[in-house]
Amino acid sequence: MKNITVYYQKKFSPDVKYSNDFSKTHTKVFEGVIKDNEDKENVFSVFNGYFSNPLSVANKFNKVCLLDDGQAVTGKDFQQAMKEGKVSCGHTSMSVGDIVSVDGTAYLCQDFGWKQLKKEVA
Repeated sequence: MKNITVYYQKKFSPDVKYSNDFSKTHTKVFEGVIKDNEDKENVFSVFNGYFSNPLSVANKFNKVCLLDDGQAVTGKDFQQAMKEGKVSCGHTSMSVGDIVSVDGTAYLCQDFGWKQLKKEVA
């Protein structure tokens, strides 16, 4: 199994400068694991499906989404927290500019494909 962390942009900005301190530009929304034969492409697919995305309102039971204070909640709760301004991002589907970290190596989602960034700071 591989550890993954998903970071969403706080505010969409195609010109943002990325460093390995994602907390300045991104908020951590998910931590979990994927199978050894899976990668960032699988994560992208999951985070863009209504029923598969843990941040989706369809997730009413699994507390795997992270609020800004680190509290784990369901996707339905995450959506409500976004409306109340308790999460520093405004979207739930993975988009250009979001980051997926797989076993500590971070990848920036681009228009086409991924750009490997420096190692994630723990």
